[in-house]
Amino acid sequence: MAYKFPNRLNRMFTLLKPISTSTDYGTTNIKFEPSTNFWCHMRTFSGTEIVVDDILVIKDTAVIDCYYNPNIAVDCRLKDRDGAIWKIISSPENINGNNQYMQFKIERIGA
Repeated sequence: MAYKFPNRLNRMFTLLKPISTSTDYGTTNIKFEPSTNFWCHMRTFSGTEIVVDDILVIKDTAVIDCYYNPNIAVDCRLKDRDGAIWKIISSPENINGNNQYMQFKIERIGA
């Protein structure tokens, strides 16, 4: 079945690119700077249920479909218009290898 790009781009994100990395007492800190804005189609599925220390936790996850952007990488973060920061958890997939569309999964940080 051929990939069908969504006809409605419903969310704008700001791409946050890593600029520096430092290590303090064994903890790695990464600083990000805003790069570009882009529109995408965001699909959420009411989160993902996981069990941590015998407690059921729901993580906010989503699938993003957007036009191909070579600047979007797995080490970047995304910031939505509400100020929430999202981490890319799957390597962005270049659909059909023709540099037209891409798809990847994200997870909200500090929800």
